[in-house]
Amino acid sequence: MTEDATIARLVELAIEAEEAAERLYLELARKFARYGDVADFWRRYADTEASHAQWLRHIQETVNPRQLTAPIDFQVFQDAQNVQKLIPQSLQAIDNLEDAYQLAHELESSEVNTIFEVLVTNFAGDDEAARFLRAQLREHVAMLVSGFPADFQDPAARRAVKALV
Repeated sequence: MTEDATIARLVELAIEAEEAAERLYLELARKFARYGDVADFWRRYADTEASHAQWLRHIQETVNPRQLTAPIDFQVFQDAQNVQKLIPQSLQAIDNLEDAYQLAHELESSEVNTIFEVLVTNFAGDDEAARFLRAQLREHVAMLVSGFPADFQDPAARRAVKALV
């Protein structure tokens, strides 16, 4: 365990990850702007990431400072650091909509949501807030499968849509 492996640092890393994911989804909206429903889909994803970051900033402002200095599991801390590396490099590999879809799936299946879940469990404030945040997280992940534009449900259709540079 290192000195940096605290709740405060985990919250900072989680905010950075949510903000990076928001920027990524906005960039995907730009890359697929020719397809309005696809661009709208990515913008909705970006909006959700922004709301996650906002909730995490609320934790920073309202949680007892003593709690924020508490140490955390080092593996959770390392996972949060690894997420930071995943996002910026990923956009370079986007040639088509299938690449974007797979990247989003990888990101939404990554440690980002696990870290968010750890923070919800420990800092949601009450059971109702925790249930709401968990439901929002589940809906966010499910939207990739069930809410993706109908014309692009098939991987072959997604591969045919080239990204703007």
